[in-house]
Amino acid sequence: MRRPLLAGCLAIALFGCGVPFPVEEDVTLLPPPPPDATVGPPGPALTPQAPDAFILSPLDGTVVAPGVSLLLRGVLSDDDDALDSLTARWELDDGEVIEVITPTADGLVETSFTIPPEGLEGLRLVAVDPGGLSKSVSVSLVANSPPGAIEA
Repeated sequence: MRRPLLAGCLAIALFGCGVPFPVEEDVTLLPPPPPDATVGPPGPALTPQAPDAFILSPLDGTVVAPGVSLLLRGVLSDDDDALDSLTARWELDDGEVIEVITPTADGLVETSFTIPPEGLEGLRLVAVDPGGLSKSVSVSLVANSPPGAIEA
């Protein structure tokens, strides 16, 4: 009596409950597609890229008044070149250079600047690598001049 029961359990374990596993006869294994020639391997770029620049301070839309000292703080980064080989250039929105500096070991570029009497509408940080590749980022500023004399 145990033998037929054991044989039945073994048959169920091996073949299931009488329902065969689905088999798709027209399935063929295809080789993987060739790699896309437009996508490079992971890692550094094959062609040099311009450094990145980010302005931390002042924020876009900061209200500034003439004669006030403004802290200019930004960060440079570059996958191709060492940070100490980069140059940072702070500029007014008209292109006038405020200061040219080398970033610190962590990429920080910082200076201060006094807002001119005529006001200021924007600033730009330009990052330049040794090969001359550059990238700039800018912020717009809002001028807040003290009120003039009241006209009667």
